[in-house]
Amino acid sequence: MNRQKAAAGRKKKVRAGVAGRKRKTYAVYVLRSNEGRMYIGYSQDVEKRIRQHNAAGNRGWTRRFTGWKEIYREEFRTRKQAMRRERELKRIRSSKKYKKMVGI
Repeated sequence: MNRQKAAAGRKKKVRAGVAGRKRKTYAVYVLRSNEGRMYIGYSQDVEKRIRQHNAAGNRGWTRRFTGWKEIYREEFRTRKQAMRRERELKRIRSSKKYKKMVGI
């Protein structure tokens, strides 16, 4: 009986900050270089990724071209959704079809 009274008097523990936490979203983004090349990727922090693409120490495909600028972005709640959309966009080979699809 004492245990029940003690348990009834306790407050439930609430994880701090969970209810008010801002949820991170994922974004699929399209970049265009000064040379007219396009790059499609996804990230939680698109601005940081663009800086990385433009950085002198970049080791990826984007280092071959300069002046990457964002021309398109879509937001998603989950990484899986963003990855799926990125694959859809990358499957489009024709730049005309691609431009029409993203509304450029």
